[in-house]
This record gives sequence, C-alpha cells and structure tokens, in this order.
Amino acid sequence: MSLITLSGQLCYKRALSRKLVFYDLRFEVTTKSFDKAAQLMAAADCEASPTGIELLLKAGTQLADGSWEGLSQEQVLHWRAELKLGDCVQTSAEACSRAEDVVSSQRPCKFWLNTGVCLKGDMCKYAHSGPAGIPAVRQQWIDSRRRRRREAASDAGDPHGLNAQRKRQRAAVFVDWLLKTYGREFLNSGTGVLDIAGGRGDVSFQLQTVHGIRCTLVEPRPQKLSRTQHKELARIRMADKDTLAGLSLAPARDRGPHTNSNASLCGTLCKHIQAEFVRDMWSHGPHAALLQQCSLVVGLHPDQATDAIVDFALQFRKCFAVVPCCVFARQFTHRKLQNSCGELEPVVLYAHLVEYLRRKADAQIEYLPFEGMNQAVYLTPPNA
Repeated sequence: MSLITLSGQLCYKRALSRKLVFYDLRFEVTTKSFDKAAQLMAAADCEASPTGIELLLKAGTQLADGSWEGLSQEQVLHWRAELKLGDCVQTSAEACSRAEDVVSSQRPCKFWLNTGVCLKGDMCKYAHSGPAGIPAVRQQWIDSRRRRRREAASDAGDPHGLNAQRKRQRAAVFVDWLLKTYGREFLNSGTGVLDIAGGRGDVSFQLQTVHGIRCTLVEPRPQKLSRTQHKELARIRMADKDTLAGLSLAPARDRGPHTNSNASLCGTLCKHIQAEFVRDMWSHGPHAALLQQCSLVVGLHPDQATDAIVDFALQFRKCFAVVPCCVFARQFTHRKLQNSCGELEPVVLYAHLVEYLRRKADAQIEYLPFEGMNQAVYLTPPNA
C-alpha cells in the first residue's frame, strides 16, 4: 500500500450509518478551487476508473486508553456535516496494488459459502470452491473471523478476549457470574430475580430451572425452550425424581406460589409476564407488588429496555445487572455523556453507552467471559 493524493468533486453520497459514509469523487474539476482537505480513504472493494473513485468515511476502533485507531466517532460526525455534494476536496488515500487483487481472488466468497450461490458468478473476484469443499472452507472462514474478533476484543481491553466462550453460552456464563457476585441467598430473597426483555427465556431457564433461583421473566414474546433446554430439563428430572415427582412442567403461575425450597424450583419453568417493561407496569399495574419486591433486576442484551431496568432499580433502590448491546442512538436521544472538554455529547457508541449507564447509577463495570458485547454494568448491595 502506498499513500496518494486525490483531488476532485464529490458527486454522490450514501450514508449507511452514523459511522460509515460512501462518497463518489469525480476527478475532472475546473470551475472550483480545492478548499477542503477531507479525511477520506479509498474503499477497499471499489474499482477506480479514469474519471473517479469511491471513497469512504469510517470510524476506526477505540483503544483501551481512549484513543482511536483511525478516525474517531467525533471526526466522522464532523466531516459528515462539513462535506456537501459539489464540494471540491483533496484527500489522501491508499493506492491498491495489483497484489491486493491477487489476495482478493484467493479469499472465499461469503455468499457462495453460505448459500452455494453467488449472483456475480464468474465475475466475482473472490474464490468459489467446489461443492464438496464448501463445508471445510466455510469452517476455516468462520474460525478466521472469530480469531480476528477475539484479537480485536483483547486489544480493546477485554481480559477474556482471547479465551471467551461462544455466544450460545452467554446465558449460562451470565448466571454463573450472578451467583458468584450476589450469592444464592440474596438472589432468592423477596420475589426473586426479574429477567427483563429476556427473549426466549435463556437467563430465566438457567436461574430457575437449572439453579433453583426464583425468577420472573418479563418479555412480550412467548417463552420457547430450545432443543438443548428440553434435554437439560429431562436430565434434571431424571437426576432428582423424588423431589420433582409431584411437580408438573406447567409455568409457575399455574402451580400456585413458589415454595421456599430451592430444590423444588429446579426443573420448573419461571413465571412469565408477557408484556413490555414500562413505568406504568411497575408503578401501579397488576404485577407492581411482585416487581417491587424483587431481589435483583437483570437484563442480558435487553435492547430498548436497558434504560428502564436502570430507572426501575434506582426508583425502588434495587440492585441490578445489565449487559447492554445495541445503542439505539436515534431512539434514545436523551442520553448525553460529558466529554473531556466538559461538553455534553449524544451517546452513539457501545463504549459510551456502558459509561453512560455506569455514571447514571454510580455502578461498577466488569467484562464477562463470552464473545460479543460482554460488559456488565451492575450495582451490588451496600454491605456486599
């Protein structure tokens, strides 16, 4: 790769997200002067022509010390607002050598690997292996992606980055961490744990069905056990026939109130409130008493319910543990975070969301040992 200077007029723009924008730069410009030096680079997959090239404006990676590798989010937002169609710009970009095209031709086509079909056919610059070789090549491709992601997580400060467990294990990992952090007795106090926006109920299953921790799932969608969970349920029942002989597999709401025996909860499904977790529900709804008497409120990638979990915990002085995922910056515009200059900026990055929640509740942060978004923001009892 060598660095070259490109000059031209911006003639087309495609904004894919707040952090990624594509521009088309046309080289021939004679009517305007070049009065802007944009921080753009050539798109990796574009094909330059004698008259123009596709450029991209993209945020880099935030490192553990807070610095950025490449452009920062703030720089991207600045240039998005600064650059207009018709502007004449000069920019430095990496010139792709012929060797880069050779490397590309050896990389597998992800469409071909995943579906066995590529609409580009022979025109595709990536490799199409024979049908018999697709499974092996696909696995190599997946392993390579996973290795790069783990290395990136480790470089960003995740102590478990290189040895993290698979995403499908995250509910079990999260529950093991809850037991270690809060203890069984605390979790089982009051009406037990609230699992907010728990999706299929993986966390609730681990808490109550596997570990015997009283739990209530609040989720608009119906709870649905996976094949693995059905097998785990059968294993638990076989391991303790005497204790579970008189219990049915119906949800707890159909069997009456919970008992005080932790063992009696193993092999049972939790109570499920099929509704969205909103302020009216926990303030004066029919389930308000049950919610307000919980021991802990948790959320594993609860999406839009993240703020509601923290707000509920602060209002009723409850402990909470939330592992945020998506930011939804356009939906939650009220989130503001003070930068190093003392100015309030909107929360648009995952790292900023984690810090915003930490400051909001004066909470703690800990990395959990599974892949992906794995930072837990949590509040423990004062005497813990």
